[in-house]
Amino acid sequence: MSAVRGIYRDGKIELRTPPPDWEEGAEVEVNKRSITSLAGMRDEDWPTTPEGVAAHLARMDAAAVGFLAPHEEAEWLQAMREQKEWELARSEEHAERLRGMFE
Repeated sequence: MSAVRGIYRDGKIELRTPPPDWEEGAEVEVNKRSITSLAGMRDEDWPTTPEGVAAHLARMDAAAVGFLAPHEEAEWLQAMREQKEWELARSEEHAERLRGMFE
């Protein structure tokens, strides 16, 4: 590992990554990163051609990472299906109420 990230607080750097396996006494260099470098791509680096956009979208799809554990995602999807069924079952009732509001 040649790079680690951290945050400067109270005169110290708190590592955001696990401690590196560097030998004790290794010399390091610390540079401040700008906010734009933390945010991802600079405006001028975004693809502007159809091919470039397609390639960028393909990279984004390949790197997609879920925020939920598989069982949590399954529970969430089931809850979404149940919510949709509930809304569909009551859609006519809601439509009638809306029609009544405009009469």
